[in-house]
Amino acid sequence: MLDQSFIHELQLSGNDAEYSYDPKNKKLTIRKCKRFPEHIFKYPDQIELLDMSSNGLSEIPSGIGKLTKMKVAFFSENKFDRVPAVLSECPNLQMIGLKSCGIGHFDENCLPKSIRWITLTDNKIAKLPNFLNNLSNLEKFLISGNNLSSLPDSLEQCQNLSLIRLSSNSFRSLPPDWLFRLPRLSWYSDTGNKYSPDKTDLSSSISPIDWDDLTISRELSKNAKNTIYEAKVRRSGQLVAVKLFGGGITSDGSATSEIEASIAIVGHPNIIHATSILKNAPDGKKGIVLPLIPNEYRNLGQPPDFTTVTRDTFRDGVKFNKSFIINCLRDVCSANLHIHSKHISNGDLYAHNILSDTNGRSILGDFGASSFYKQSDAKFYESVDVRAFGYLISDFLNHSDKHESSLRDKLSRLKDSCVKSSIDSYISFRAIQEFITQEL
Repeated sequence: MLDQSFIHELQLSGNDAEYSYDPKNKKLTIRKCKRFPEHIFKYPDQIELLDMSSNGLSEIPSGIGKLTKMKVAFFSENKFDRVPAVLSECPNLQMIGLKSCGIGHFDENCLPKSIRWITLTDNKIAKLPNFLNNLSNLEKFLISGNNLSSLPDSLEQCQNLSLIRLSSNSFRSLPPDWLFRLPRLSWYSDTGNKYSPDKTDLSSSISPIDWDDLTISRELSKNAKNTIYEAKVRRSGQLVAVKLFGGGITSDGSATSEIEASIAIVGHPNIIHATSILKNAPDGKKGIVLPLIPNEYRNLGQPPDFTTVTRDTFRDGVKFNKSFIINCLRDVCSANLHIHSKHISNGDLYAHNILSDTNGRSILGDFGASSFYKQSDAKFYESVDVRAFGYLISDFLNHSDKHESSLRDKLSRLKDSCVKSSIDSYISFRAIQEFITQEL
């Protein structure tokens, strides 16, 4: 195990780093490190997850390949000018995080074929390499906030690609058809590119509210970028939720894009949408006011983990009954039908973004990955969201009563119609709604 002798060797290396180790997950976290501590190579069997984010690193030594058990490596917020080619030496690396490193180059053959998840959000990459066709295991590709204007044709060979984020780049036209024909593509966003539809000033369509007009009571949720609070409007006494956005680009895109989508999708009972724009928030942050959802609503699922990568996870033993499933699918389908009627895609249709009560009555939230699109391009965006809906049905099939054979048969048929959808022939949300109403 990593013990005091390891600390001593690290100190002798002249590296005044701080580290912590989680033996259960074999996770080593290192901070305040400006030079890679090569002494950790002596512990290859103890490191499966290496977190060296937010350090001063500018290079990684070639010996990193000695960490043969390492599956996940976080090097975000360092000082690389390119994706370190030595990562290709790591035989079992499945996930690499290189967000906000100032990277301008993504060289050929710099990653191993084992890679499943790449995060390159908020860098300076203008061109992707051709070797992507070798990454047959790639499922998740986060590259929002770069300078891309095209995709290499080699990416078409990544037949397992399920999620890609292209927001806030420099594309002048929609990516080529072959991207949307990938058989597993289910979560897609491209908001904030040069071909994105012009939008009117949506913020003028709802009234603003000043931060000082709110009394913040408690924090409801928080992630690396955003925080949601419960608050009371002082004049009316109304309880609301307040979402404060952090600065910079997230993997989904910009806060502005999420705010625009949250305003544009008003008018549906199964959608959490903005009711006001926040003014004068602390530190100049952007924010929106949302309805406060009753406590009986809970997240339907949990986000993907390092093992599932693009598929949601669920609590052990969770089961959903027939009425719950039908209610949830009906509400979620109706919400997505409304979203697409506004020429907006969901982009992140997941169980963890659905709030449900004990009867399955459900509300859809979190539109950070939504994209505005032209009516002529509707088939590209809706077919992708439909496939995500199919995977939601698959989740229910995995967590439903096996004795409900009639329901399961019908759900299986609907799931297959969704998952096997293509831009040329797909079942629309309108048709899905009719199936749920008439068949379930």
